[in-house]
Amino acid sequence: MNLTKPAGVRTVAIALLLTLVAILAACSSVRLISDYDEETDKQLTALKKLSDTHFTAMFAELPMSKPDARSAKNAYDSKKGFYSDFSEKLTQLEFRAQSMPKNSQTVDLLGKLRAATLLSESSLEICETSGLPDDDPKTDLSSLQAIHCLKSNKAQGAKRAVLVPSQRNIDQLIGQALALELKKKMGADSK
Repeated sequence: MNLTKPAGVRTVAIALLLTLVAILAACSSVRLISDYDEETDKQLTALKKLSDTHFTAMFAELPMSKPDARSAKNAYDSKKGFYSDFSEKLTQLEFRAQSMPKNSQTVDLLGKLRAATLLSESSLEICETSGLPDDDPKTDLSSLQAIHCLKSNKAQGAKRAVLVPSQRNIDQLIGQALALELKKKMGADSK
């Protein structure tokens, strides 16, 4: 075949152009993230509501005018139900998220939410028996439950100044997960 002839060059150019268009069309349908899941959205919203209710109740017992105030109504034993409910709902959501293909971003955010809110199993045992030691540098205080379970906080709850950063962290993680679901929904709607 002689490619120097105009008809041959045109034929090869058209064939290459059609091949390029076919490749681009095939690539545009590849998704790198899972589809939107309405149930995940609902469960995240339920976790946010549960968290908001918990913090609102705790802050109601801590006057803003008294930054060092504590309240026996915020004792760990009176708030155990929140941690149990949150753990149960989060476990169900994690199971759902892990079962979906290409959902690693949501799974990662849920893992961070667990770490920001709940104790590990080994720390939970210590919390339940005696409380977490305040003066031990090995005590992991990254979760709200760990802060609540410190020996110094267990009977009276934590101070407002300690609770606010935990609330912000939990809100931010739930917000990021909800934003990711919205991004998935918008991506699905654009098709």
